[in-house]
Order: sequence, then C-alpha cells, then structure tokens
Amino acid sequence: MRGLLPSSEACLFLKDVLISVSGKGLIAFDMDGVLTKHPSSWSYVHRYFGVNNSGNLALYRSGKISYASFMAEDVRLWLSRKNPIGEEEMVNLMNNIPLMDNLFPGLELIRKMGYVMAIVSGGLSWLADRISRDFKFDRIYSNSIDLDSNGNLLPSGRVGVIPEKKNIAIMKMQEDYGISAENTISVGDSDFDVSMFAASGFRVAYNPRSNMIIDAADLILYSDDFLDLVERIIKRID
Repeated sequence: MRGLLPSSEACLFLKDVLISVSGKGLIAFDMDGVLTKHPSSWSYVHRYFGVNNSGNLALYRSGKISYASFMAEDVRLWLSRKNPIGEEEMVNLMNNIPLMDNLFPGLELIRKMGYVMAIVSGGLSWLADRISRDFKFDRIYSNSIDLDSNGNLLPSGRVGVIPEKKNIAIMKMQEDYGISAENTISVGDSDFDVSMFAASGFRVAYNPRSNMIIDAADLILYSDDFLDLVERIIKRID
C-alpha cells in the first residue's frame, strides 16, 4: 500500500492499467475536497459553531442510526449552540469556503469536450448551489437541510446522497443518458468515493485523504490547481 503524501505537494501517479474512455461520456465529481479546498462542508459548519459530531458519526458508522438521522443529529448540535439559525447565515458560511484554483476555467474545458457533468456529494446543498451559480452542471446530487416557514433550520433534511452509496447516483445517470460505465469518469478524495469508483471506468483520486481511495484509483493527483487535474484527464482520454 502506498503511503499518503502531503496534500500541499503536487504529485502525480498513474497505475499501470490503462483504461480507455471515449465517445459520449459522464464525469462525476465529489464536491467537498475536490471542487473545494476544504475537505468537508459539514465539518466547516461544525467548526464554525464549535461542535464535535464524533458521537453521531460513531452511531452512524455502527449502523445504530440512519444517514437521515445522522444529518438531523448534526443539525441539532448546531442548534444547541445557536437557535434559530437562518438560511442566510448558512449561505454566507458556504460562500466563505475556498474553491480550488482555476475551478471554473477547468470545468469549462471539460464542458467543451461534450461530457455530461455532475456533482455527487454528501455535502451540503448550499455549497453546491453556490458553485452552480457560476457553472451549470447537468446533475447535482447533494444533501439539504429543511427550513421552517421563517427560513430557519430544522433538525431534518432531504438525503440526496448516502456517502457510501454514490454508485446509485452514477448508475442512474448512466441509465438516463445512455452512457456506459466504461465511459464514466469519477473524481473523489475519500473512502466515501470508492462506491462511485466501482461504477466508473476511469477513477481519479484528487488530493486523496486515505489509502483506500488511492488503491482504487487509476490516476492520483495532488494539486490545488484544478487545471492540473483537467490537463491529466484530457491527456488520458484523448
């Protein structure tokens, strides 16, 4: 198993197995840590409110609560520090999360290649909405928090993506657009993206944070410049 390299070091590794991606294709991006420099929109909010969700995470990992309940319990943690919390505050918070350098020019280059482009993320929908204001994705799968009639957060939400089951979203798009797994590219950074990789012909670990995602990838890249990622992808599929 290859050891992890520091994310600040721009490095590229290519596995020996060559996978051809040609014709009509789909490219799916995880959002947190792939389109953004911060690894998690959820943890960004946890830090903002000064809470620790390790107890909730342990319950979810052990199967004692569903992902919907996990989301709800995390929101309850926020509300324990401040109540009410308005949607505007959350939108402003998401606007502070730094994006990858040259994100939008890079996305536009991929668009010109004719790919169906999607976000498949367990992250917060407010961040996906922010990114999509500047670039129109064909599909966005993310998780949203419910609001009351006054626009304040409720401890409930809509599960658009269960992190360990991202392959469901990938296979749905493949069916809808008539795209094969062979012509699907997935880009992720964590263990949660391995399921997405399983439904894809070309798998990119971008600033990976675990050995599991590294071992599942065909291309491994460390760089905060999104154009570096796009360049590697274009070279591989041309």
